[in-house]
Amino acid sequence: MNYVKRLDALRQQLRIHDWKGYAVISVEHSDGANLRYLTGFEGSFGALIVTAGEAVFCTDSRYLARAKGQLKGVEVRPIKRVQEVAQLVQTLKLKQVALNAQRINLELYRELGQLLPGVELTAASDCVATLRQCKEPAEIDCIRKAQQMTDEAFGYIRSCLKPGLTEAKVAWEMELFIRRNEGYDLAFPIMVASGPHSALPHHATGSRSLQTGEFVLFDFGAQWGGYRADMTRTVFLGQPTPKHKEIYQTVLQAQQASLKAIRAGASGKAADGAGRKIIQDAGYGDHFGHGTGHGVGLEIHEEPRMTFLRDSVLPEHAVVTVEPGIYLEGWGGVRIEDLVVVTKAGVDNLTRSAKELISL
Repeated sequence: MNYVKRLDALRQQLRIHDWKGYAVISVEHSDGANLRYLTGFEGSFGALIVTAGEAVFCTDSRYLARAKGQLKGVEVRPIKRVQEVAQLVQTLKLKQVALNAQRINLELYRELGQLLPGVELTAASDCVATLRQCKEPAEIDCIRKAQQMTDEAFGYIRSCLKPGLTEAKVAWEMELFIRRNEGYDLAFPIMVASGPHSALPHHATGSRSLQTGEFVLFDFGAQWGGYRADMTRTVFLGQPTPKHKEIYQTVLQAQQASLKAIRAGASGKAADGAGRKIIQDAGYGDHFGHGTGHGVGLEIHEEPRMTFLRDSVLPEHAVVTVEPGIYLEGWGGVRIEDLVVVTKAGVDNLTRSAKELISL
């Protein structure tokens, strides 16, 4: 990863916004992804201040030796408390510092203001998150590898899925499969939603047993090198009814429509709308409440977004999910999700798992 290039890109943001310094502060991973993106730091406590000519990283004794050995392009200094960032600001003689308003908590913001009475603290946008949208080749390689393991885990669980297993048991078997492969981690807690639970877009996997005659929805991903994958597949236990087939095919057609609408420079809102229209025309518009997709990288939810709520331009080399769904409360639901790289010509689909309705 080219951390020097990333720091230079942040400095360009400083010039654009006329910021004298930009501070990234992480307490228990509150802004850990941005710190990792800019420096490679993987700990839970640290602060980075970037100016036109300097980049100073601070952390405590738990991570200090590791940071000194691993971090390049930044000066590493020790601190014991995050409030000591104020002393660093004074040492650097900064009269104005931009703070990430979306990541810093209000208590710390107020405390820094009290410790720095002569310094203007600007509540700034998360410009690092904007930089993170366009993935470098090495980042895409990590995500591709994470997605390959995700596909393998789905193939494995299909081979051993049967009625009577609990959602939690199935999720645990998937997690074991992923973790047995050295170096892999989970991108987020595995979701297994059976029967009426499949109508809950963010169901908490529980003790319900899988039953014949219902959908089972899987939403999960592996993680490799800090970068995450994300995939959803919905299968059916037994023989699906015409209604099950209709809803599944509607979601599949919606996903295919959104995939075709994605390309570099296209509107995220338009990509969402392409699939949403299919679902609305089928009479299920009120049963698809979330957006069609989101960026994925060091975090499972990043920019850009594909949603009806706001518009975003899809940049080249962004990695996004495409995941429309239909959810009928008390009955069941379907979601189909692929992970794709946005290109000038369309998408490079990283997901290899089949999308036709699978009956087990």
